[in-house]
Amino acid sequence: MSNFKKYYQIGGFTIELVSELPIGNNTFHSKFFAFETTYPSSEKMIIEHRFQWDDDTINSSDNDPFYINATWKIIISENRVIYKWINPNPPHNNILRKAVCDRQHSHIVILNDNYLKNKYLAGNLLSLSMFPTDQILIGAYLAYKQGCILHSLGIILNNEGFLFLGHSGAGKSTMANLMKDEAEILCDDRNIIRKFPYGYQLYGTWSHGDVTEISPKSCCLQAIFFLQKSPINAIEKINDKKTIITRLLACLIRPISTSDWWNLSIDVIVNVSDTIPCFILKFNQTPEIINLIKNATNNHTCYES
Repeated sequence: MSNFKKYYQIGGFTIELVSELPIGNNTFHSKFFAFETTYPSSEKMIIEHRFQWDDDTINSSDNDPFYINATWKIIISENRVIYKWINPNPPHNNILRKAVCDRQHSHIVILNDNYLKNKYLAGNLLSLSMFPTDQILIGAYLAYKQGCILHSLGIILNNEGFLFLGHSGAGKSTMANLMKDEAEILCDDRNIIRKFPYGYQLYGTWSHGDVTEISPKSCCLQAIFFLQKSPINAIEKINDKKTIITRLLACLIRPISTSDWWNLSIDVIVNVSDTIPCFILKFNQTPEIINLIKNATNNHTCYES
């Protein structure tokens, strides 16, 4: 059996993509180009695509506990997790894809049926895993690496990393457009943070929103801003830890979560609330907000313009 490989750098680790079928320049969407690398790091997550399919159904015998909804059946045992992607059409009993991985999601073997094989051959795939989004697997992996994915805009400004948090419509893309002449945009919708001995590192991802500028670069995270549209520009320091934790949890990107993932992710969120300055950022969509952001790590509790 021939194996074809490509490497992608994201979140401070390398995804080693392995496939039984050739990986061409058009197999995956062009958004991945910036993240390709020929120098894989020692920390790797392996995603392995296979296209040899044995019949499998939702009614197959599974002795371990599982979680099920209209799209997934997840079987969790002591040493591994199995994802079964269920046919979205009733009666949902056919399995189109099965992924088998270790509990830490460092090695995932994905078994694809003929329908998905044809999609692979057609190319322009929007996820390396061929899941609806790679965040399902990457988010699970990051929990074991003291990290998480946040619904956010990430930027590098004056060699410092900043996150702007908010759900769709909060103004992340607007803020990105305001700041792209002054700052490097990492991603306007999904960004990764990870804890290291020196502090938190911020990384961009390929999961962008309206702003297509993305970057694989990283930077030390200096501050977090929770976006709030307003008639004025103002930055207010948040000192209440519970408020910070609640706001962070609301923007946490969740894979198909296990109790392990929840416990590890909450530890990360609590630690962030203790160590990273957090602010409410009120903005009226004018460039004057940039100077306030540059000064946001000072000791003042509020800035206005």
